[in-house]
Amino acid sequence: MNLTTPSITVKPLESTSVYLVIATDPNGCKSTFEIVFQVTAPEFKIPNVFTPNGDMKNDVFLTFVKGDNLNIKQVKVFDRWGKIAFEADSNLPWDGNINGTPAPSDVYVYWIVIQTPTGEQVLRGDISLIR
Repeated sequence: MNLTTPSITVKPLESTSVYLVIATDPNGCKSTFEIVFQVTAPEFKIPNVFTPNGDMKNDVFLTFVKGDNLNIKQVKVFDRWGKIAFEADSNLPWDGNINGTPAPSDVYVYWIVIQTPTGEQVLRGDISLIR
């Protein structure tokens, strides 16, 4: 007798999701119960300044994400003339160098693509590099 069924994977998107589970044994006896999922909304924080001076405090530009349901797909940082200063296909930190040379203190523009449970989100803003 097989008492197992294939597993079912669900990805609730609401803050609270309720699933009703009904199990029936070979004799037709049923058991019903509810499973309640509390979903924590994805969180991410993007700093607005970093200081790559080697003091181990804010030395890199990095997006901080909370939750397993977020994935940073792409990060681009541009200088004031629109030239790419940094590019990564994940949440790799930018150390403030451009082609191995320390980038000057300035305001840079970032473009970040984040995959959330409900789709892709593009974040744009600026980051100040202070030396």
